[in-house]
Amino acid sequence: MFHASPEMKTMASLLIEAAMVNPQGKSEKLNTAVSNEELNHEWVQIRNTSSSAAPLDDITLMHLTYPLGSSEAKQTVIMRLQGTLPGLTALRIHSGRGKPYYDQQLNVYHGFVNPKQSVYLFQVVRPDKLFLTRRGKTIDLAAYQVPVPVNKRLKRVSPAERFLLQPI
Repeated sequence: MFHASPEMKTMASLLIEAAMVNPQGKSEKLNTAVSNEELNHEWVQIRNTSSSAAPLDDITLMHLTYPLGSSEAKQTVIMRLQGTLPGLTALRIHSGRGKPYYDQQLNVYHGFVNPKQSVYLFQVVRPDKLFLTRRGKTIDLAAYQVPVPVNKRLKRVSPAERFLLQPI
């Protein structure tokens, strides 16, 4: 299940809409290098729910990491966004490397973290939270609990005010 804080107000209607945090084969390869193709099966999707374009400059996508030997989580940057997301479109950010493209059929732009290391980003052993921040201020937050079903997309469900994402 994927939850978001009801106190968070989205900015320009940007919200963390969906995520694939536990693609097929991930649990056998935790903390090991994986192929770029495998890495790109892990993603998070941000939606602009307004009909107006939303500026992405100064917006950062973050999540929780757990430093070795610590039970305390810390917020870690996944990616700093830039550009503009047209109204009523989504941006799917994949954990691997690739060239950005637009899927006209789904109305989804695809971006890539292009990491230095080829390891999965999102937690499946401990709970994780995804944050959209602008200049250090949280504009949307979504969290999920473990265990995360294998190869199931986590999606925010209606009504959006509940900020609840669950496997579909």
